[in-house]
Amino acid sequence: LFYGYASLAAVMRALNLVLLVFVRLNSQLIEVASRDALTRLLNRNGLDELVMRHFAARDARPITLLQIDIDHFKRINDSYGHAAGDRVLREVAASLAAHVRASDFIARVGGEEFLVGCVAADDGVARALAERLLAGVRKLDVRLPGAKLPVHCTVSIGISRRCGDLTAWERCWAEADRALYAAKAAGRDRVVSVNSLGADLR
Repeated sequence: LFYGYASLAAVMRALNLVLLVFVRLNSQLIEVASRDALTRLLNRNGLDELVMRHFAARDARPITLLQIDIDHFKRINDSYGHAAGDRVLREVAASLAAHVRASDFIARVGGEEFLVGCVAADDGVARALAERLLAGVRKLDVRLPGAKLPVHCTVSIGISRRCGDLTAWERCWAEADRALYAAKAAGRDRVVSVNSLGADLR
């Protein structure tokens, strides 16, 4: 009887261990599927899942989108190489992540493009967040191998109108992207809100 109980306990411990390993591996797979490998920010899969969960909630709050692009990033790659470009991406991503609010989210959505979701904020709060992100990147001194001086970079930011539900998501993202291009056309290193463009936004 004693040996029977001991054997059963050993089997249960082994099953417990297998279950713990399975849960940990499953969590790691979910993390890999939803995070960008270079910056550790959300990737497109992670962003899509987060947005669907956010707007599925009964008390879902509106989101203002900030589309962000690193200025003259190709020039950095061409001058210093892709490894240096990766370092710049990591540094910029870390700066952006450090300056968003706890309720906000941030994803890498392209080569040098990022999307910030500013949750439950009016236009003034979203603008202040964008200016804070802009200033944070301006202060970066990115040290690159083989470069005598640190690299300074800037970003351009476009702000959408508030997005109240999932059906408006694509429209708001397109607005943020349109405002970003306006910021680029105006000289880069600046924030432009779609509300300031003065065209028909329907």
